[in-house]
Amino acid sequence: MSFDFEGMSPEQIGDRLAHDFEYIQSNNGRLPARAYWARLRTFPTLFHEYIELAPADDGKGWEVLMDFKPASDPFYGNLWGTQGMTVMMGQMAANLVSQHAADESGIPVKQDDFRLCAVVTDAKSPRHHANVNVFGRLLPGKPKTYNGAWLSVDKLDDLAVIPLCRTYLKQVTAVLLHGASPTFVEHREFFEYLD
Repeated sequence: MSFDFEGMSPEQIGDRLAHDFEYIQSNNGRLPARAYWARLRTFPTLFHEYIELAPADDGKGWEVLMDFKPASDPFYGNLWGTQGMTVMMGQMAANLVSQHAADESGIPVKQDDFRLCAVVTDAKSPRHHANVNVFGRLLPGKPKTYNGAWLSVDKLDDLAVIPLCRTYLKQVTAVLLHGASPTFVEHREFFEYLD
């Protein structure tokens, strides 16, 4: 179904959009995939990225927990990425942390386990207007159960990694491993958006 917004009065457009947003609110802010991607091209969106580092098995260096994106991913197919989520209306920090543990890493976590490492903006990414709070934590060792794969931080240059995730990792390792302060970063390695 399509609407001829050009032929509608400002009041009719307002009523139509108000109805749409009321529907979205009634569904906890969730949108069908096509509408979600269209929304991201219009409104700034906040993401949280949670990056977990653990000592390498050989005791030399660090490994990071990452996910491999399937070929069907609309933007990042067959690339490695860090774990994150869109912040939905009404979500609190504690909910985001517990959701990360339940839906992504599978590793128990308390809210104060993560440290803010960067705020990254990437207005030209395929997802558009992405503002990302990047958090990291150092684990004393790899847990027995987790979701994803542990990859050597020192060998990520040899892997196909989402460029924006490389920026996240650079900031997290600078803060957690080298004592840098959290920073605001503008990611500049842009993708060409595919319509």
